[in-house]
Amino acid sequence: MKVRHVAVVFAVLVLTLAAIAQQPAQQTVSAYKTYSFVQPSAPPADRKAEVAFQKVADDVQSFFRANRISLATDVVRSTVPVPLKQVLENAKNAGAASVIYSTVELPGKAINVKTVAYALDGAQIWEANAGCELAERVPLDVCMKVTLETMHEALKYRISQQDLPVMAAEQKQQ
Repeated sequence: MKVRHVAVVFAVLVLTLAAIAQQPAQQTVSAYKTYSFVQPSAPPADRKAEVAFQKVADDVQSFFRANRISLATDVVRSTVPVPLKQVLENAKNAGAASVIYSTVELPGKAINVKTVAYALDGAQIWEANAGCELAERVPLDVCMKVTLETMHEALKYRISQQDLPVMAAEQKQQ
């Protein structure tokens, strides 16, 4: 009888531990972390558009690092459309308190970058737009530079308004 009782207790203990192990780890949400996601408005139609998109995504990553923006993860990018609902869920799982969602539009005659900040419930916090129309004498590189500089100014304003979380001073020294 004792052996059977011990076996039952042991089985319950094993099943309980297995159930705990299968539960997803809870991520602590930080009010000082944001999740950044960059995607094109439509899949890039050609290699030129793909290169331009990657340049914008790389620039966003570099800007956030240079300005010590407190990110939950590196800037996430996707060349296929990802619904905002999924991006918000990914941000929650990463422990962020907000999302910076950038869409890069690369039609043949312009470059436009729309950056929107969202709370995790999907409420829009702020929006910034930057872009450049390509003219006959304006090469893509010049238009890209103007667009990125305009985007930087808009994001610097958001930093100054404390709309983008900057890492604490003690983290800066690491």
